[in-house]
Amino acid sequence: MYKILLIIILLRPEPYWDILLFLRDGVIVTFKLTALGIGLTLPLGLLTGLGRLSRNRVINLIASFYVEVVRGIPLIVQLCFIYYGLGRFIHLPDLLAAAVAMSICYGAYMGEIFRAGISAIDKGQAEAARSLGFNRFQTMWLVVLPLAWRTIVPPVGNESIALLKDT
Repeated sequence: MYKILLIIILLRPEPYWDILLFLRDGVIVTFKLTALGIGLTLPLGLLTGLGRLSRNRVINLIASFYVEVVRGIPLIVQLCFIYYGLGRFIHLPDLLAAAVAMSICYGAYMGEIFRAGISAIDKGQAEAARSLGFNRFQTMWLVVLPLAWRTIVPPVGNESIALLKDT
């Protein structure tokens, strides 16, 4: 079977060469979309995760609503809505529309990852930072988030791989 396939490829290489060139272009677009998507998803996920932990009721409610709604809608529906629905009002380039839709979708998942990672840090760490005179912002950025990165990085890597596969 393989010998027959090899003979066909050697006798008529043109269509197979076209396929290889087409695949190369697709791989380039996939990696561009993945890099752009991850670049937009990480800040959105961090803001969402911090919003879910916020003591401000309005911010917490907005972040929770975003996470619960977006996680319940399939990615293909979000892609179609951003590209076709939003495309009627705002013309976005194809790659940017896909990156925005994927960032919105994966931002909700990343928000839960950040929330869980920050929640996993012992409250004593924040109390120690506060006793040293740090305000809430300094405590979060200088103490809690660096400690949470050990917990956050592996699931962020998993979600990044899932984003790559979804592109």
